[in-house]
Amino acid sequence: MINSEEYATSRLESYRAGGEINFPLQLLVDQTVTLGAEWNRDELNDPASVQATSATGVDFGDVSSNGAERDSKNSATLSSLYFEDNIAATDSTEVIPGVRVD
Repeated sequence: MINSEEYATSRLESYRAGGEINFPLQLLVDQTVTLGAEWNRDELNDPASVQATSATGVDFGDVSSNGAERDSKNSATLSSLYFEDNIAATDSTEVIPGVRVD
């Protein structure tokens, strides 16, 4: 907070994992099929940002205008699976259809 004499440390921790399997096949033309998965998690502890209060005392939905009533910890998790097929349509053209679910 710019107008404060007190300092607080904000900490962001990110975790990432992913992998994929590629295997070639010959079905009318050369192709490479890819199956993959990803997992991401971000955790933020930001005690300084929740200390601010609304000058008007207005609440925003489920978020209180009083900083003491807000949690300084937030997190987000994203998981995904994907499938794609690299199809050699010609010597100079690849067609890559795919499906991704997050």
